[in-house]
Amino acid sequence: MKTWIFVLFTLCLSPLSVSNLWAKSSLEQQRALFWQAQKDLNNGNIGRFKSSLATLKDYPLHYYLSYRYLKSRLSQEPQAVKAFFKAYPQAPLSTQLRYDWLWHLVKTENDAQLIKDYPPGLKSVRLQCHYVAARLQQGETGKAVLDEAVKLWLVGKSQPKACDPVFEHLRQQGLMNDDLLWQRLRLAMLKGKQGLALYLSKQFTDSAYTDRFQRWQQVLNKPAVWLEHFAEPDSDSAQETIYQGIKKLARKDVSHARFLWKKLSTQYRFNAEEKAAMQGELALRSAWSQQADALSQLKALKTEQFDKNLRQVFLQTALQAPDWTTIVDVIQRFPSEAQDEPQWRYWEARALEKLGKSALAQNLFKDLAKERDFYGFMAADRIGQAYQLNHRSTTLPPEYLQALYKKAPGLLRAREFYHLGMTVNARREWQAELSRLKPAELAQAAALARQWCWYDRAIFTAARARHYDDLDMRFPLAYFAQLMAGTEEQEVDMAWAYGIMRQESAFTADIKSHAGAMGLMQLMPATGRAMAKNIGLIIENNREILEPYTNIRLGTTYLKRMLDRFDGNYMFATAAYNAGPGRPARWARENPCLPADMWIEQIPFRETRTYVQRVLTYTVIFDAQMGRKMRPLRLQDVGNCKALK
Repeated sequence: MKTWIFVLFTLCLSPLSVSNLWAKSSLEQQRALFWQAQKDLNNGNIGRFKSSLATLKDYPLHYYLSYRYLKSRLSQEPQAVKAFFKAYPQAPLSTQLRYDWLWHLVKTENDAQLIKDYPPGLKSVRLQCHYVAARLQQGETGKAVLDEAVKLWLVGKSQPKACDPVFEHLRQQGLMNDDLLWQRLRLAMLKGKQGLALYLSKQFTDSAYTDRFQRWQQVLNKPAVWLEHFAEPDSDSAQETIYQGIKKLARKDVSHARFLWKKLSTQYRFNAEEKAAMQGELALRSAWSQQADALSQLKALKTEQFDKNLRQVFLQTALQAPDWTTIVDVIQRFPSEAQDEPQWRYWEARALEKLGKSALAQNLFKDLAKERDFYGFMAADRIGQAYQLNHRSTTLPPEYLQALYKKAPGLLRAREFYHLGMTVNARREWQAELSRLKPAELAQAAALARQWCWYDRAIFTAARARHYDDLDMRFPLAYFAQLMAGTEEQEVDMAWAYGIMRQESAFTADIKSHAGAMGLMQLMPATGRAMAKNIGLIIENNREILEPYTNIRLGTTYLKRMLDRFDGNYMFATAAYNAGPGRPARWARENPCLPADMWIEQIPFRETRTYVQRVLTYTVIFDAQMGRKMRPLRLQDVGNCKALK
């Protein structure tokens, strides 16, 4: 069993093993000189900057300083820019400088050089358009350049203005015909970009294309009305209009959609693949709208129609009945790789148990209980077996480390960026190198990041390597002192708080979500400020919410509020942290008496369902990581449901 002293003082021993590259004192001197060089460059003291740059030629971040210098001197030192590309062909800052260089060529209208220096595979659509336009301007007329121009045209969204000269060339060459217009209009309609589609429709020269578009619009706007008397001749266009109209109608009135599809699918020559896809779509919509015959529709699907989404919807629909016989029958029709997944092994065993086939169920539970998984833990609970964590430590011999640095120098640059607090650059360097490593090397890189206490990179890299069994790597006791203070202040289970933090941010302290959630506990600013008032903490600006201790303190306060609101029910409180408190309360009212496993499985939001499963699983693991006795999954039946067990 781990002791607190051991855990607290051996988390990060900094086994960087850079001593063979530099003495520690030399490295500190280089870091200090790096900051001074940055300052000199910012202040325009170029002479002293160049002197420092020469001294730092063996320092990993020498190339960062070179990048910054060259970025503002593209016109003056083009040869140095190209030498930089050659010296660092795959480094992130080389890619960034290449973008800067290409934009410089665009702004100076140096088409010939742009064509010469443009590399394949750039993701910037604007630059692609400038590149193709430059080739056309330089007189290229071959199939290759015209194919690239058409490729830029055939997208279902608006393109940058930089593409306009390319499209104008297609018009001038007589290539922008009605068929090409229709192809793009179709893509726009399928993406729901009706404004773009309307704009394109005004450019048709043949009224037949205009009529086709108007019919499609009419059907999508009022599918029930227009499909009822649809009588267009059979064609690809008519079939697509019907198909998209039925899908649109099914969102509001699946019964009517099924009726119309049954009629129209016999009148028009839809292929078998289209019919199967629509059958699955209608079954899905029937289940979501809780149609009485939804389960029978799902049962009627063929094995190959059960994709991951439909399998989950089937299970939720069958559990609402519950129809245990159907659950067994349909699971046994799934592809073998799906049947082997813990989820389906668990529910097959659960159904067999309900059907009185205890011996078969026990065997399935016993086998599943060997796995470190939410369903494996539930299986262990059902047969009274101890949880299996299956931990395997990763070793990183020094010779492996040196070989790794040699093959992937970006890892060393990432280490320096990370040490200096330049985390955005650090992540870019790290990710760029990962794409070139083999699985075994990825595992070594994950171990390296763990030694540096770069927790999020260790976690993500281990997952990329499919290296799941080193629990110290994947479930580190990060920010231990801060979390202990927060959980003790709020009297919240520390293992549970660790599970929440691991799922929310993977211990990435500076992370911000697209929705605006911030920090380790992923708090929305409004929630953070509300929790701050509860504990008498003054938040002057949102950046303070990112600070780890503050973020954890506010997050554990919110956890306590959710736990109190749901009378200590960890399932509900966990779901509330992800989806807001109103939703789990409503789901509990809609399913007032369910065993815990059935309630979690029927959470309608995939994100929240997965979130609850992972957090409760991680909570068990963090119990073990902290040297505590593992407690059962924090599951609690909804209402008095003992009779349903």
